[in-house]
Amino acid sequence: MRGLTARRSTCSHENCATSRRLARICRGCSFCRVGPAARHHARRIPTPGSGPRSPRIGYSCSTSAELVGVLPVLAQTADRFPTSKALADYLAHFRADAIVGDAEILRQEVCHGAQWSTLGQSYGGFITVTYLSRVPEALQACYVTGGLPGLTASADDVYALTYPKVVRRVADYYARYPADRAIVRTVADILGAQDIRLPDGDRFTVRRLQYLGQRLGMSDGFEFLHWLFERAPRRRPAH
Repeated sequence: MRGLTARRSTCSHENCATSRRLARICRGCSFCRVGPAARHHARRIPTPGSGPRSPRIGYSCSTSAELVGVLPVLAQTADRFPTSKALADYLAHFRADAIVGDAEILRQEVCHGAQWSTLGQSYGGFITVTYLSRVPEALQACYVTGGLPGLTASADDVYALTYPKVVRRVADYYARYPADRAIVRTVADILGAQDIRLPDGDRFTVRRLQYLGQRLGMSDGFEFLHWLFERAPRRRPAH
């Protein structure tokens, strides 16, 4: 699940006044309820791709502040809660309205109410629309690279529009790497005939194999899948 991060674009010094001010105002916002790592976000702000994907927040009081989203909630997270109600209450902190509320605390306390601009990707786009609906006066400009809720269409309607493109991408992939077609079929046969388990203990099914098709939407998706299937077993299961 994706939340909201404000990417710091000004002072990067750990002991700057802004860092100390942010530490003082942090009184249990959604970011800090996630775990101990987030409670120290004023001390160290990791760059994308460094370390575990723990919730993180930076800040900028300039008018070019950027807001994007990365807040994963994993199966291991759910295991920490004794009841489904407790889990639901926790997940409510990741709703777009809660994240906008957290952003407003930062904007008012750290940036003294100055307007800032947002950059939304995926769920960040949904958060941007919520921000515009609730506190439009806080925003100088908004940029969305993906993720806009439909006015009338359901999620199923939106995803259905992608099906023809998926068919074309699969055809393009096999046109580039024709030998992979037989490899993929072999892997599917193995998964259908054998009880192969993933690291978390769940069964690796053919349907889960098909989820790899999501990579076809990435710029390097063809090469990644080809690299992956080059290392796949080539022998069909014995019947």
